Amino acid sequence: MLKKLSRWLRMLGQNTIHAGDYTEDDDEIIKLSIKNNAVLLTRDEKLYQKAVQYAKAILIKSDYLEEQLKQLNIKPKESRCTQCNGKLMKTEKQKIKNKIPKKVFQKINRFWKCEECGKIYWRGGHWKKIKSIKKILKIKS
Repeated sequence: MLKKLSRWLRMLGQNTIHAGDYTEDDDEIIKLSIKNNAVLLTRDEKLYQKAVQYAKAILIKSDYLEEQLKQLNIKPKESRCTQCNGKLMKTEKQKIKNKIPKKVFQKINRFWKCEECGKIYWRGGHWKKIKSIKKILKIKS
């Protein structure tokens, strides 16, 4: 539930934990939220009703990413890793030459690497989608 939203929140710089990566148990999700002082986002009304008794929680009303992001009214910060939530740091092209596709190395000059898991990022074909979401949210690139 809300995995796509979690990845987008990370791209927008939000420190995001996706509980589904750890557990499916409602009580454990609430405990994880409290332990990390995190706002619990859910589409599950029963989980929401239970969570608001103990933690900060928001019931996400829409199935659509753009509407979910609008509901949260996110103020972007520096992007985070969409996989592990680690911080992204600029990296030199030559240092990652053997870790990216040859065509990407030839065409792209700016890269970022996750400090935690080592995943490498660049502005590829998906950048149009990111720009369209940012436009909807009125976020400058």
